[in-house]
Amino acid sequence: MITAIPQTLAMDHPLKIDFDPTYRLAICRPVGLFGDDHVEQLLSYLLALEDSNPSPFNRLLDLTRVTEIRLSSPTISGYAKARQQATTNLPPFRTAIIAPDPGAEELALTYAKMMDGSKIQVGIFPDTNSAADWLCVPEAAVHSKLPKKISWRSQFQRVP
Repeated sequence: MITAIPQTLAMDHPLKIDFDPTYRLAICRPVGLFGDDHVEQLLSYLLALEDSNPSPFNRLLDLTRVTEIRLSSPTISGYAKARQQATTNLPPFRTAIIAPDPGAEELALTYAKMMDGSKIQVGIFPDTNSAADWLCVPEAAVHSKLPKKISWRSQFQRVP
């Protein structure tokens, strides 16, 4: 598995993103706060990986270890537009979002609606089992080895 944390995007809590070449799966598992800076890191990583990787691959965003979501509506909207534009010439692929909490699920649903009609098929799941089934990979490929989180809060604002 390849792990990448873009050096140009140094932060107090950089986003860890893995790429599993066996299952052609990019995996992002944020821990703690998930904010606007993390979305920018994720976008930069995916754009670079898509540019350097001609073979299609799926994506997984595992929000089970997120304790706080602090995303603005413009950030979510901008990310969705950038993803739509960047994937116009790519073959269709899947993005699974593990959203075990109401705020995470709301965020995932908002993103899924924005991606409707694009090359990105978004699936929203409460756990790794269902996400793995939908991605057609073994559960071990998507299972987080970290213990369950303790608390969660959201400052997510719905995009109008």
